[in-house]
Amino acid sequence: MTVLRFQLLSLCLLLGACGGATVPAPETPTSSTGSAVSAPQTVCSDQPESDACLSFATAPGNGIARAKRMAQACNGGSVRVCNALAQALERAPASTPTPERACPPAKAASETPVRSPITAVDDEANEADEAEREAKLGARLLDDPSPERLSAPDHLFRACKLSHAGACNDLGWVYDHGFGTVSADGDKAKELFGKACDLGSSLGCLNRGRVVKKSNTGDAAKFMHRACSAGHSAACEELAGLLADMKASCEKSPVECTNWGYVVERGLGTTPDSNKALAAYQRACNGGSAQGCANAGQFHALGIATKKNVTKALMFFDRACRGKNDFGCLRAKELRAPGD
Repeated sequence: MTVLRFQLLSLCLLLGACGGATVPAPETPTSSTGSAVSAPQTVCSDQPESDACLSFATAPGNGIARAKRMAQACNGGSVRVCNALAQALERAPASTPTPERACPPAKAASETPVRSPITAVDDEANEADEAEREAKLGARLLDDPSPERLSAPDHLFRACKLSHAGACNDLGWVYDHGFGTVSADGDKAKELFGKACDLGSSLGCLNRGRVVKKSNTGDAAKFMHRACSAGHSAACEELAGLLADMKASCEKSPVECTNWGYVVERGLGTTPDSNKALAAYQRACNGGSAQGCANAGQFHALGIATKKNVTKALMFFDRACRGKNDFGCLRAKELRAPGD
């Protein structure tokens, strides 16, 4: 009923657009005794289903004013007036001119036209259809042996711009490998895979993790975990292998423990364990990882997996700062600020 009231109100307001800048005020109908009937904000607001409300809203008179009264009462919750308005619209002759043809030209209240919700929904549906067409065409052309294949990136770009997750992933592949006239661009590929992931593509999440696997295993684990959690079996297998390598690297080289601590802290493919995470960060710090020192300092500053200890926190933050870790420098400064 809410949708019906909204649609009927929209139609009635269109009828009231004639005449340019002003619309006649609604007539105030009178009762059989000659006294004025209460305004809709009192009768129809207090008793929307009463006979008084129905009589007021449907009283004969100026057509535009009557339409406005009925629309206001309907929008205020009167089902009886809504039904009356619907019947009136059904009885309207088919040849009734549309508002555009019936009304003389008038100055627009705004340079930007207001779209109705129905139009907005239609536009979104059309964009989704266009994105799907472009994505399918682009994907097909990637495997096309003819010269037409060179236009594949253009179609994928248009679909990705319309937020098609699969197209963004495929376009990421184009930039990751290079295709036709498109040169390989790792940063662009990472950006596109990330967008695909955010739009709901589990393959996009997996690929986002793959492209940073060599440079940032912690970041890779984060995105592979997202893909695995979304049900991508290959991502789960790759994540398990990555975690095994990260743990072995930490045991072999302390400086590598920062990423292992990050994974354990957040439970990426493993059970979250703050105690193990702190141990890994401290081991990394002792091995020369400035980020490991900063992370260990934060644990001590906040009392995570250990008793809160500002002195120890400052020690780790200072070591991180000496290693040119900006976060460590900032936290050390904050902890030494007056009042802390």
